[in-house]
Amino acid sequence: MPPTATRDWPISLLTAAKLVSFAVVCGVLYFGQVILIPIALAALITFLLAPLVSFLDVRRVPRTLGVLVVVILATSALGGMGYVVFSELTTFMASFLQAWRQTRRG
Repeated sequence: MPPTATRDWPISLLTAAKLVSFAVVCGVLYFGQVILIPIALAALITFLLAPLVSFLDVRRVPRTLGVLVVVILATSALGGMGYVVFSELTTFMASFLQAWRQTRRG
């Protein structure tokens, strides 16, 4: 059996290497967030919508049509929720400003 070359590195060198590696990873994540955040969100949305597409796939709906239906439904649901939230905020801000003006007048 040939001898294996093992080397014991000083603990200070190992610690420095770990810190440098950590700094490099943090730097890559910080400067790559413009690219990495949309990719992470796309993966999350994919994991959330995949069961619905699989359900339609089991019901013999073609996969492309199932994906289109699920994406359109999800987009419509988000748009509807956004519309409701926006209209509620608009109503709230109008009543808030009216109350604020009355309070300032005395």
